[in-house]
Amino acid sequence: MLKEQKQRMRSTTTKKIQRRNKHTTTQYQQPQECFSNNNATQDQVDAALRAITEAKAALTGAATNKEALREASTTDAERTKTTDAKYYNEKDPAKKQAYDNAVSAAAGVLSNDNATQDQVDAALRAITEAKAALTGAATNKEALREASTTDAERTKTTDAKYYNEKDPAKKQAYDNAVSAAAGVLFK
Repeated sequence: MLKEQKQRMRSTTTKKIQRRNKHTTTQYQQPQECFSNNNATQDQVDAALRAITEAKAALTGAATNKEALREASTTDAERTKTTDAKYYNEKDPAKKQAYDNAVSAAAGVLSNDNATQDQVDAALRAITEAKAALTGAATNKEALREASTTDAERTKTTDAKYYNEKDPAKKQAYDNAVSAAAGVLFK
């Protein structure tokens, strides 16, 4: 009994699909037949035009929105590469390369005037996932900040090793190291 009900449901569903496909095929064939029929009547042409108009009105696709992808692959990518420690401190070059590749691939999707929303979404997802996979840690500059500011001033004013150093080249090397640290800190 249950098998029979399932079989009837399958049969009914199959018939509905076949009718829908036949209707769609017929709508598509009508304009094609008018093109190849040199003796088409005005009624046939009107019917074909009506079929096209109705089929077009039934389309529900929306315009492709590329804004999020454009942002992720340009402004956000530049910011990520220059200011995000997860990127510039990433130790695994394959992860950085995966991110760079996803950003590069996005450019191709953005330049494709006929890109679908699915293609745009896939490119955005690739960038997002590659960025999330980056594991670089934030740079800890506190010890360097201390050594190049407070500790450096203390060394120059109170440390006998510095102010009693007889070799000016050694004092200059220390001063140069402190100056170079400032360049690293404010990078």
